[in-house]
Amino acid sequence: MFQCANRIFNVLPQEVFAGIKPHLQPVKLSFAEVVAGTDQSIAQVYFPFSGRVVDWIGRHALGR
Repeated sequence: MFQCANRIFNVLPQEVFAGIKPHLQPVKLSFAEVVAGTDQSIAQVYFPFSGRVVDWIGRHALGR
C-alpha cells in the first residue's frame, strides 16, 4: 500500500489516487503566504505534507 506524508491521500483507494496523481505538483510556500482570500473563488487546492499550516488545520479545522 502506498504511504504518503498527507493523511488524506493515505485513505484514498489506490485507483482514485492513481487518477489524481498526474495532476499533483509540489509547491513551496513562503512563511505567512496567503493562498486564498475569503472572497475569492478556489482556483487551486493545497494538500500540505508538513509545516505550520498542518498544525493550524489540526487545531482549528479539525477541532483539536
